[in-house]
Amino acid sequence: MSKIQSVTDSTAVEFVKEGVSLLDFYAPWCPPCNALTKILEPMSENHKIAKVNVDECSELAEEYKIEAIPVLIFFKDGNVAKRMVGLKSKAEIEAAFSELEKV
Repeated sequence: MSKIQSVTDSTAVEFVKEGVSLLDFYAPWCPPCNALTKILEPMSENHKIAKVNVDECSELAEEYKIEAIPVLIFFKDGNVAKRMVGLKSKAEIEAAFSELEKV
């Protein structure tokens, strides 16, 4: 079962506050976003991952200047550490987590 939770404009800050985490900005009608979800779900067993529905969380989407989806934003202790736009492979996402967890 997926451990990916959904966050909102008001809960995202708390989610990314500590450690390395990932916010997946998506929309349910977006085919590449749905493909990315299938990649992220098993990864959520080992990583802190949450989804942000851009249709419902416009403040957060605006704050992070989301102009296309999917967008993956990695955080380290509450600060943006890395950003990826578009459908990415499991290897690319794992590499980003590994890089941030080392620092």
